[in-house]
This record gives sequence, C-alpha cells and structure tokens, in this order.
Amino acid sequence: MKYKNKTKKPYKSKSKFSPIVLFVYNRLETLEKLIFSLKSNPECRDSDLIIFSDGPKNKNLTDIAAVDEVRNYIKNIDGFNSVEIFKNNKNLGLANSIIQGLSEVSNHFESFIVLEDDLLVSPHFLKYMNTSLKKYSNEQIVWCINGFGLNPKLFNYHKKINSDFYWTLRPSSHGWGTWSNRWKDAIWNENELTSLIKQNKNKKAILKAGADIFSMFQNQTENKIDSWGVKWVINSCINYKFSLSPIYSYTSHQFSTKSTHIKTEDLNLKNDLKKAKLDFSYPENIILNKKIIKNLQLNIYGPKRFERVYYKIKKYFRDIDLFNQRKKSLEL
Repeated sequence: MKYKNKTKKPYKSKSKFSPIVLFVYNRLETLEKLIFSLKSNPECRDSDLIIFSDGPKNKNLTDIAAVDEVRNYIKNIDGFNSVEIFKNNKNLGLANSIIQGLSEVSNHFESFIVLEDDLLVSPHFLKYMNTSLKKYSNEQIVWCINGFGLNPKLFNYHKKINSDFYWTLRPSSHGWGTWSNRWKDAIWNENELTSLIKQNKNKKAILKAGADIFSMFQNQTENKIDSWGVKWVINSCINYKFSLSPIYSYTSHQFSTKSTHIKTEDLNLKNDLKKAKLDFSYPENIILNKKIIKNLQLNIYGPKRFERVYYKIKKYFRDIDLFNQRKKSLEL
C-alpha cells in the first residue's frame, strides 16, 4: 500500500453505517460542491469519511499547486463521525488509486460506499446506500449497489415495474457501494482478464451488459484510458452478478476539464437529484427485467454504427476461418 496515513492510526469505528471512501486529486471546485451536497445527508455525522488523495504528476507545477489546494481543504473537513486522510506522494492515476485504496479499506470494513470528487449526491443518498448494503449483504448474486441511475427519459424502462429500482448486469462507477467479500473476488490483472474474455460464455455475458465494454477494455490494455471501472464491470459479468440501480438517480456528474475521461458535458450523466426518493420500495425478487436489459443494450450501451459494422466483418471472417479449418480436418 503506497498511501501514507496522516494520523498513523489503524481504522477504528463504532459507526453503524458503511464508511464513505472518497478519492480526490486536483479538483477543488468540484470537491467543495460534492462535500456540500454530501453534508445534506443527515447520516453524515455518524459516518466515517476515508479520503485518498492522489499525488501530483512529476514536475508539473500547476498540478502540484492544485493538489496542495485540495489537501489544504480536506484537512479541515468536519461534520462526520471521523475523517481519515491518506496521501500519496506520487501520482498513481485513477485506476491504481481506486484499486489500491479500496483493497486497503476492504481489509477493515465489511462494506463501503465510494465517491469520486466530480459527483453530486442527493440528500437521501446515504440512506439509500446503507439500507441497500444491509438488505443485500448476504445475497451473493448482488455485486454492487449503484447510486447512479440513468435518466428514465433516455431509455424505455418497463412502465409496469413495481419498485423504485431495477436489476442490471452493469455496476456503475458514479457513486456506488459494495461488500469487501465481493471486492476481494475481483481480478485486476489485465492478462488474466484478457484470457477470460476470450471464453465464449464470458463473451456472451459481457455482451448482455453492453457491447461497448470490449472496446473500453481494449483501450485500457493499450493505455489509451485509465479505467478501473471497465475491469469491475467485466468481473461482475463473468461471475454473472447483478447490480441494483435506481430509476431516479441519487448521484449526478459534475463536468470538469480536469476529468480523466469525461471532459465535456454528457446528458446521460446529468440527473435531477430532487427526484431521488427518501422512502423507496425494493424489487420483490432479484431477477432481471428483460425489457429493461434489452433497452439498455440498444439505446444506451449498444455499439455505435461503426462498431456494429466492425463486429459483423469480424464475424464474417471468423466464420470463413472456421469453415476452412473444418474442411481441412475432413480432408485429413
């Protein structure tokens, strides 16, 4: 573990709530807004806040100054049961920061809630997360509790749904929670994941969660993006686990030019947090709604036009190759 604990004390908590794990870097403006929205949750004063602060990039004076600004701010955060701060001297990057930080947290807590510094949360976010983490703690098929829900206007969710949530094959990275025993089951090695993705049953499972996952993972292996989230999704898929998503989101995204991946405003990530419910009802059973899954595949996570053409061409040549292999084996 490369992070350095400011207090040099081990984790100790008597809180009845899951800790809030917050990852920060160099975005003071969005961080201040997140903390303000988080403090609107009455559960804050009884919740532990664990902050992981990534270090500046080498010899980048602007970055060094921005990181220092953030660190001066977080050392004065109050309003929580406790505040624990870990600082890294060097820049780990988004993926390594989260993987290492949560692997450390999972050694001390049974469950945790995760936020990044470019989000906003509803005043009911912590109630929803803590209630859900307790409710589904022993349901091993449940992989993740998503705080983020897609704007229902953007896709056709099933109108006859009798709860405020639906099950999906895709965990979200925009405010979420999980359990340590699920996190510890995840595989992070890219070579191992690449091998698993090649298995036909895993390909089919991933495709159900979204055709865009394949291209994102390829970009990750080629160092074009710095994503832990695509690996988290793949782990969920190959283990055939479900995630709970709200119809009306408990989180929304803030757009910043300093973001690692999302540098321009995306309406898919913008939500009216006033619609998030204080009192909510859960699905009766842990089953997928086929209509919702299909609409997510087609309207949100489906491949773009050029990707569809690419996959058709690839399948065509693969079929030809298989035909030739069979023909050759018959000749022998």
